[in-house]
Amino acid sequence: MKKFFLILLLSGLVLQLSAQKQVALTFDDGPDSSYTEKILDILKKENIKATFFVIGDKVKKYPEIVKRMKNEGHLIENHSKSHLHFSEYKDSMAVLNDVEYVDSILYATVGEKTYYFRPPFGDLRSDQKTFLMNRGYKIALWTLSPRDWDVFHISKQNIIDTVEKYVNNNAVILLHSKDVSGNPEDFPYRNNTLEALPVIIKYLKDKGYKMVTFDKIKPVSKIGGDSRSLEEGLKKRDDIIFYGGFEEWFNYIFWSLNWGISWDVRANESQLVNTDFIGKKAIRVSYPKGGLGPSQTGLQFPVVLNDIPNLDTGFYQELYLRYYVKFEKGFDFRLGGKLPGLMGGGDSWNRSGGNQPDGTNGWTMRFMWVENGKIVVYAYVPKSGNGKWGGHVWGQGIDCNFTATPGKWHCIEQYINVGTPGKDDGKLKVWIDGNEKVNIDDMRFWNEENDYGRIGGIYFSTFHGGNTKDWAPINDSFTQFDGFVLAKNRIGLFKK
Repeated sequence: MKKFFLILLLSGLVLQLSAQKQVALTFDDGPDSSYTEKILDILKKENIKATFFVIGDKVKKYPEIVKRMKNEGHLIENHSKSHLHFSEYKDSMAVLNDVEYVDSILYATVGEKTYYFRPPFGDLRSDQKTFLMNRGYKIALWTLSPRDWDVFHISKQNIIDTVEKYVNNNAVILLHSKDVSGNPEDFPYRNNTLEALPVIIKYLKDKGYKMVTFDKIKPVSKIGGDSRSLEEGLKKRDDIIFYGGFEEWFNYIFWSLNWGISWDVRANESQLVNTDFIGKKAIRVSYPKGGLGPSQTGLQFPVVLNDIPNLDTGFYQELYLRYYVKFEKGFDFRLGGKLPGLMGGGDSWNRSGGNQPDGTNGWTMRFMWVENGKIVVYAYVPKSGNGKWGGHVWGQGIDCNFTATPGKWHCIEQYINVGTPGKDDGKLKVWIDGNEKVNIDDMRFWNEENDYGRIGGIYFSTFHGGNTKDWAPINDSFTQFDGFVLAKNRIGLFKK
């Protein structure tokens, strides 16, 4: 009998341990003259191990503080030599020299090599990421940032509220060790992190979280985008690749980390607005009066699946896309404009604007609105052997037999199977508001097998097109977008 109860006790303990939630507290930008040691004092008092992403020049200046980090059991990793924007580096050797400088300084200081690199500002081009990963570095980003670096606007309570609202299992919390000197009146919240940290630690402990170093974190989501905003009706599905619902805060860093976005046009001119449709928010895109082209109207960015770190792969033979769009009342359609759609791998977004796909360099399959809101597929694909598809200098329109109604949410669904390289067996299907509008099974997407030919992401591209003034809107116009989903099976209409 005693043996039986011992087995039950041990089994319960194993279940409890396996179910324990964990988070990683990470601190960027140290060491510094005073702030870092105060953070270490708090962590020591609470018996918490954290991760410090350090600046090489500061390590050289304050080696004793780094030695203390190691002696107290914290993980020390690489945050660059002097905190520059890495995207401004022109060549790969400049990137490597920067990162290896920090490694050499740390090895001389504490006798250890770093394995993780966190790019300053989260700013790292996809080619730089690949280059560093091929040399053994792991890119260490974050999932939750309370923006404590903003000592002008973000208070202790702002930090606490953000962590309490957004923390979840395996979260990586980004905080900062700030060397803020000068007149305290100039930096009203200079001590915001130090003041918030004990409260955050207590909250996490009370909620059953164990605080671990970054290397112990295991990403639980295999979904890109803002997966915590996933629609209730999709949470039990295991075929979702990506979800974009705009419920998280709207800023470039969050997008680049979670959406795989390396560039955008006019993101700062868009805004999140309250809605009672899918979630609580949608993105509102502006098309100013008289504007023409992507630099003056709309919004553009690529969702590159290969740049989303928690996905198993970045390239797919077939996928389904679904999203919602609403042309606000009074929208001026004029002669036409672009809407988002699937794209091939790599820099396939360049297969647009008259740049033709040749079967080796990718493709795009966006949508368009034309006069009076009529919707068409806007295809940039290689010329098919049957002569029906591709080969059009400015893209090929495929009628969807549907006209959008301003003021109403419309569901756009697209399915692509790229078929066989060099053959006309690629498939395209389109549904609008749940009704099938296009069904094609003899397209060609590639002539040779490479990742450019596979599905590589979403090209979020919307603007008034054309090159003459009669394409430009005569009044300020707006759209709203929400509920972007990529999945291995059809998603269908949103269900409350």
